Amino acid sequence: MKKLLFSLLLLAGTAFFFTACKDTDHGAPKNIVELAQSNADLSTLVSAVQRAGLVDALSGDDMLTVFAPTNQAFSDLLSALGFSKLEDVPVADLKNILLHHVVSGEVKSTDLSTGYVPSLLPYGNTDSYVSIYVDLSSGVKVNGSTVTTPDLSASNGVVHVINKVIVPPT
Repeated sequence: MKKLLFSLLLLAGTAFFFTACKDTDHGAPKNIVELAQSNADLSTLVSAVQRAGLVDALSGDDMLTVFAPTNQAFSDLLSALGFSKLEDVPVADLKNILLHHVVSGEVKSTDLSTGYVPSLLPYGNTDSYVSIYVDLSSGVKVNGSTVTTPDLSASNGVVHVINKVIVPPT
């Protein structure tokens, strides 16, 4: 009887050990693209990133900050530009618009200060980048767009959800 009880305890302990050591990634942080994919209000952004060929850049190891427009923000932009759907926007223009929403490094809302910050949108054929303007006088605004949900942490940076698409200067 003692031998049977010992065997059962040993079996239960072994099963517990292997279950406790099971390698899962349920708690693994998501990269910027995965984070956006998990937010239904950013589905248009995800489609735009895919169409513009920026998935790898936003999924990589470089630390980035993305000001992520909502679906409504994209809908408003498409209407303002006279497009009926995202696929009507030329890919090169879409890529430039998206790069204008990305800043190098992980910049939390508490790290922001009023002033200009270079985006990842190149300025012509130079080594310079087009800047976005951060205004902290009433909340957090970026080129007039309001940050509605700040500081969504990703494995490769941070995402701030915004209510308007930031259109680069022409």
